[in-house]
Amino acid sequence: MDDTQRVTPMKMLKVSDVAKIFDVEPATVRVWLNDGTLEGVKIGKGHYWRIPEQNVIDLANRRYGSENHD
Repeated sequence: MDDTQRVTPMKMLKVSDVAKIFDVEPATVRVWLNDGTLEGVKIGKGHYWRIPEQNVIDLANRRYGSENHD
């Protein structure tokens, strides 16, 4: 496989991980997933969500701005 065929694995986060990042309850993250504020995928028999890390970054940028606050 050459470099053009390599796929970078996507880091997937749990609802609880996202809740900690935004300092909200996991139920709030599930509301965001169900209303489309945050995109994720259901795994297993549809009982568990996984959220791509980039989607969390995108939501944070929309909510808090993309400026770097050092």
